[in-house]
Amino acid sequence: ACVVTGLKMEIRTQGERIPTADTCQNDIPYAYDAQKGWVPQFLYKDALDLTSEGLGACPSGTFWLGFDESPDNYRRASWNASCTAPCIEYNAGKDADGLTGEDNMQCEGADGETYKYSRNDVVACFCLQELTNLGLSTILDDYEDECTVFGSAYVVIQVFLVVAAGSISVINVLLIKAIKALGDFEHNKSVTDRMVSVATKMFGTLFINTGILVVVVNAEFEQAFLNNIGLFKEGHSSYNYSWYLAVGAAMFLTMAINIISPHAAPLVQTWVLGPFVRCKAHYTGGGKGFLTQFQMNDAFQPPAFKLEERSGHMLNTIAVTLAFSPGLPVLLPIATVSLALSYAIDKYLILRLYRRPPPYNHKLPEKVLSMMPYIVLLHLANAVWIYGESSVFDSGVGPPSIQDNEELVSEYEEGVDYAMGQHDLIAPIIARITRTNAMPVFILLAVIVMCQVLVATLGPLIMLAISMSPLKKDAIKEQLSEQEFNPPYTELYERWFPPHWKWRTRELVPTEPPALPAERGWRSELVDGTYCLYKLDIEQSGGEGAVAVAAENTARKRTFEVVSDSGLCTYQMRKNPLYEDVITARDALLSRMSEASPTRSSPRSGKGSGRVVPVVAAKQEGG
Repeated sequence: ACVVTGLKMEIRTQGERIPTADTCQNDIPYAYDAQKGWVPQFLYKDALDLTSEGLGACPSGTFWLGFDESPDNYRRASWNASCTAPCIEYNAGKDADGLTGEDNMQCEGADGETYKYSRNDVVACFCLQELTNLGLSTILDDYEDECTVFGSAYVVIQVFLVVAAGSISVINVLLIKAIKALGDFEHNKSVTDRMVSVATKMFGTLFINTGILVVVVNAEFEQAFLNNIGLFKEGHSSYNYSWYLAVGAAMFLTMAINIISPHAAPLVQTWVLGPFVRCKAHYTGGGKGFLTQFQMNDAFQPPAFKLEERSGHMLNTIAVTLAFSPGLPVLLPIATVSLALSYAIDKYLILRLYRRPPPYNHKLPEKVLSMMPYIVLLHLANAVWIYGESSVFDSGVGPPSIQDNEELVSEYEEGVDYAMGQHDLIAPIIARITRTNAMPVFILLAVIVMCQVLVATLGPLIMLAISMSPLKKDAIKEQLSEQEFNPPYTELYERWFPPHWKWRTRELVPTEPPALPAERGWRSELVDGTYCLYKLDIEQSGGEGAVAVAAENTARKRTFEVVSDSGLCTYQMRKNPLYEDVITARDALLSRMSEASPTRSSPRSGKGSGRVVPVVAAKQEGG
């Protein structure tokens, strides 16, 4: 927050030299009486142009800026009114009225309204117009004296926007490391629980730092205590034009940087550090540069794939994109590229860099999916607020069906004004949800929220009613078909897929097993309406690949053999890198205990034998 606030203050300081679009397209043209139903173009005329058009000559050190649509007397070089004098100089000294180039002038327009702007704003509007048409380098070459100050302020703003976006990405990396370190102190019961906890906290932290914090720091609202200490005193009270320049641009750059930043370290490790370590081991005498075998193992061991970290990053990308895409649709292609690139790079690194990850259960994907409805609600809520901003998205008031009837629209506007007057606290909300383009989104948001509330409140009551009705048996059958699979460890591996219950036809339908590769011995068989999945021992069966063998010659594998093939870390503690240190310490402790204990006969067996150290069973929940 401190970094963003500091950069924000510097950007605001430089931004004071760049006027808003409303000043350039509305205030100044009206004051110059150049607003003729379209946005006029600022014109620059040199001495030769002024002479040829008979407009006179500007004094030394000044240049002519104005509009062709202005009255003739406004265009003459001799016109010396403070508000509309065509011969001006950026950051000029005090004029006859005692105003400097930076002071706002009270100028009355042709429509009778009073407009505030400075002479520097007139020059900056011209430079901003030429920047859009020609580019920065061209205007600095063609209008070096006129647009130098503007150009320097514009460059500083862009640099600080990039620095702000880059600093947010760097802070995100540091926050990720801190959250992962703190996750070790939570004492979760399983590795999967730790992953879910870390991924959830990581997503929340990244989303706050990337999306929420930037908006809050640049927000403005009236609160006496906070305003007195300098907070929320100067900022943006809505998604107006200036918000897009200060906040929208920074968020766009941050999301663009986040396309690459999560993958930078793994790619460097794959293409730079990995070959360097192997080269070092080779040219130091066959690995003599390492003092112990453990050091060499650590140097050559591939890193682990951090599923919780990738899940947090992807959730943050989706949440920020959906939250602000109604006003920043450019975030949608950025998110598409980010997710597609993440898929491609993660797939490449899993095959080229990371070691084989341990099997995980369903908890983390289910946690990710459970967050999506809330992200959609945030998307709709922010869409209502953004679409209701009249200065950006112009629309009428009331539903679309009455827009052709001026009388109904007028009555609707009176009703909205009355409601806003009666409810001051929610007046801004009423003003937005009654806009024509925001009303459909608000209705959709209200329907979804109502459905969520009904499910949360009536769901338990419905289940209670089912448990007390004849449908109880059907519900029990459905629950039995979804229970987890835990086969006996030393028995034949047979996974039965209970038929699932179809509520429409009120019958059990066979549940097909997943399509596993037959060349590895996987087979499925339908027995009495229920599929059974098992695995054949190809080597003992005398077959390779998908070659069919006679039933009497096949040998089905037992559960521990299937587990050994698939690498389920619940039973293979030694192959799980997360438990490597614990297993090593346990083996060393048991070895020392065996050496310290004398060999003696077993009183139960009656025969002399070495002392048998029992194997300590360790259980872990699904990864």
